[in-house]
Amino acid sequence: MCLYFNEPSGHTCCSAFVDQVSYVGGQGQGQRAPSRAMRKVWDAGWYPLPASFSWLSDPWGRQQREWTDHWLRQLRQQSYDARDKLVTLRTEAVRQAEQESNRKSIERFYDGRGLQRLLRPQAPSLHSPLLECGVPDTLVVSGPPDSIAHLIAGLAPGLGTAGSEGKVTITNIIPSAWHAVLTMCKGTGLTIEALQGEGGLVSSVGDRLCSWEHALACEAAAKRRVCPGCLAGTALFPVSVERDGTRAVDTWCIKCKVTVEPVVDPIDYDWLAFSPCGLRGAQRPIRCG
Repeated sequence: MCLYFNEPSGHTCCSAFVDQVSYVGGQGQGQRAPSRAMRKVWDAGWYPLPASFSWLSDPWGRQQREWTDHWLRQLRQQSYDARDKLVTLRTEAVRQAEQESNRKSIERFYDGRGLQRLLRPQAPSLHSPLLECGVPDTLVVSGPPDSIAHLIAGLAPGLGTAGSEGKVTITNIIPSAWHAVLTMCKGTGLTIEALQGEGGLVSSVGDRLCSWEHALACEAAAKRRVCPGCLAGTALFPVSVERDGTRAVDTWCIKCKVTVEPVVDPIDYDWLAFSPCGLRGAQRPIRCG
């Protein structure tokens, strides 16, 4: 007897197998129409040869009993094979999914800074030796010729000067030199006309610190602060200074040529939901005129 094998469906083979077995209980009741599963298996060619379609109506008849027995063994084997293939496919799919997940985890580890977080400390950030400075670098001063000459003589090397009768312009003032330059103007007959320009790029540690301190002091200062002496609000200039190894920021009044403690008038802030009277520097200045 020759067996004809194709690639059957496990569910169809199982149904046909059950239907044939159920025919055993109907022996002696005459022929019965084959079930849908049996016809589907027959149409697909999943049966032993030689065979006749009429045998499906009475599979357990005397002449076709041996053929039916072979057919049942074939269907059972096909069901087992189909189930094994489904398990193999599922196992392979799970294995491939695990491999893909591992591959992505490795990529995230190297590309998503995972290795850097693991090895700690973190890599140092890039350091820029240059900083764009917003501190003015030019001072315009006027006054008696002898006072101007004394000022020019006391300037540090590297500062440029350009003057006319009764006036001098000092250029290239670095942020860390401002305190010394303004101190030389203190208590003299000189008049500070203007602060001009910007410092451009600075590279030394001291100049970078002065630039940051100047920017932070300007940002944190009250917008309506004034000098307690001349009541000028636009003449205040924060300058960094180092005393005994301690850094500080002094506020210079350009008109008075001294360091001052700026004050504010609480009336200027009466729109606030709280009173600034208890804050440092919050006092009513004396207004002249």
